[in-house]
Order: sequence, then structure tokens, then C-alpha cells
Amino acid sequence: MRLLWQSALAAGSRLKGKPYLSILIYHQILPELDELRFDGVDAKQFAQQMVWIKDHFNVLPLRTALSLMAKNKLPSRALSITFDDGYLDNYTVALPILKKIGLPASFYISSGMLGGNRMWHDDIIDAVRLTRLPKIELADKNYSLNGIGDKIEFLRFFEDYYKSLPINEANTLLDDLLHELGQPPDRVLFMDADQVRKMAQEGMEVGSHGRTHRILTSISDQEAEYEIAKSKCEIEAIVENEVSGFVYPNGKAPADFSAHHSSMVRKAGYEYALATNYGCSNQVDEKYKLKRFTPWRKTKNGFLLSMFLNYWYYQEKI
Repeated sequence: MRLLWQSALAAGSRLKGKPYLSILIYHQILPELDELRFDGVDAKQFAQQMVWIKDHFNVLPLRTALSLMAKNKLPSRALSITFDDGYLDNYTVALPILKKIGLPASFYISSGMLGGNRMWHDDIIDAVRLTRLPKIELADKNYSLNGIGDKIEFLRFFEDYYKSLPINEANTLLDDLLHELGQPPDRVLFMDADQVRKMAQEGMEVGSHGRTHRILTSISDQEAEYEIAKSKCEIEAIVENEVSGFVYPNGKAPADFSAHHSSMVRKAGYEYALATNYGCSNQVDEKYKLKRFTPWRKTKNGFLLSMFLNYWYYQEKI
């Protein structure tokens, strides 16, 4: 079965005559499964996926892979692993697993969040988890909060609704909801500068995810340029090395960034930038809007099937 999957993935990775690069995207790697973080991956699941990846793909540091891709010299089944945001569990949970299995990865940090408590979705998740309210109203609809299923339904709606609003209106809504639900307790969720430095010393690439994770299309050009350039300077000072990669916050084109923002990234001195649009990339793709993907299926065969389909079926245009 292993050889069959390797053959299928090798064929898929060379569709259209040029070798494709798969780039996986992760965020948090939780010590244990958390049902309210329904997009999260726990340590056990992540370790399984890394074993499957090592067995079936040629895993490369992203900068190495992009250099080979530019020369049309990628090996078949080429794959790189990336993490967004800079969550503390990337250092405490993901890094030991990667080291044990022997895989490289790239971590993209929101430099203004270092050592910080949470982002907006962390606030709402913890508030919903701990609230004693039986229900809450949002967008003229009442949502029950009596059980895990109800809370998941509300959080799924809230995430999409929040992102659809202008940033000032979204933040006002969040403040109002947290006041109603109850403020969650403070807890540090993001790496500090020393942990980021140690990550780089372990041989992992560290890049930028903006300064404060602000979606570029929601802010002015001046603010966007600051988010892009300032984060590069701050991270370079921490790791004492060049920062080559940028990840667009939220990252879905064209809603979250445009070609105009890609030009800002290029101007700031980055060598490449990553989106969250599904698919793979090859030599003909624009290096400032590279696609990424993470299979959501839990079984090994489902995971590998998703990776195979990503070569052509899941491809999104940017």
C-alpha cells in the first residue's frame, strides 16, 4: 500500500509536466483535543500526520524547496511544513515532535503578539467555553449555549460573521459579546522572543506573519506597509538572521490581500509570501502568492487521498 500511494503521489506531483510543491499549513498543535477549537490538531494526530508525511513525501525546508522549484528541479512528492501565528504550543508541542521524527518546518510569527495572551478568536472561544449564559443573540438570531454542539455552531457562525465586518465594527461587536459572556481569564498563548530565537537555533525557519495579524485589506496602505516591514525588522533582531518569508494574515486572496499588498511584501525585502488558498505551486506560479493546504481527514488513507486531490481538484485561483 505504501508503494501504491507513493506512485500515485509521484504522478500527481508532476501533473502538467512541472513538479508541484505541497505546502502544509498548521496553526495550533494542542496537547489534547479541544472540541471548541474545531480546526485545531492535537499532539497525537499531528505526530501521526508527520509519520505519514515522512513515509510518503520528500520533505524539504521551504527555502530549499523554493530554490529548487525556481530551477524546475523539485523532486517528486516535494512537501514543506509551515505554521502561522506563533502560538506557544508550536514550541512546546510541535517542535519536539518534529525533532523526534526528523522533519524541518517554517514558523511565521506575528511579532507584536510575542509573549501575548490571545487573539480575538482565542477570546471568544474561552468566553463561550466558560460562560453561564444559556443563549446569546447575534445578527438577529438566538444561539443556544447549552452544550458543546451548540457552542460549536455559534463559534462557526461568529468567526465568519466577525471577518465579514469592518475592523472597528468587528472589534466593537467582540467587546460587547465578551462583556455579555464574561471576560476569559488571562493566559499566555504565544511564544516569547527567547522561544522564537531557540526555534531558529534548532534549525527551523522563522518568518513574518505581520506585526499584529491585521488583515491587510481592512487597513490603510500606510498601516499595511508598517505591518509588513516592521515585523521583518523585529523578527530579524530576535533571530539575528535574515527573514525571507511573509504570510498574509488570514491569507485568502482576494478577500484578505491583493496584488498591491504583494508588491509591498516584495518592496520590504521578502523573497516569497504564502496565502491560504488551497492548492500546490510550481515554477510558473507567482512566488508572492504561494498556495497552501492541510488535509482534514483523520485516517491515513483519507489524509493521503486529500493530498493527492490537492494537486488538481482543490486548486484555487489567486
